[in-house]
Amino acid sequence: MLAEQAFVVIYAPVAQLQLESVPGVHTLHPAITECPECKGKGRVPMHHGLRDKECPRCGGRGSVNSLGR
Repeated sequence: MLAEQAFVVIYAPVAQLQLESVPGVHTLHPAITECPECKGKGRVPMHHGLRDKECPRCGGRGSVNSLGR
C-alpha cells in the first residue's frame, strides 16, 4: 500500500543521508495550532451571546498556523 502512494522507507542514520530539495515543494511546514480566539470551535459569540458567527481569525477552521492564517 505504501508503494502505491510513492512512500519510501529508509533505514540509515541521518548523518549518512544526502537529501536534495525539490523545487516547488516546501520542506518545512509551519505548526498548525488551535485558534486562540475561538479555542478550536470555529465560532465566536456575537451580540452579547445571543448568536454566534464564524471566527474572523481562523475563518471557521478552528486552527491557525504559526503565521496566523
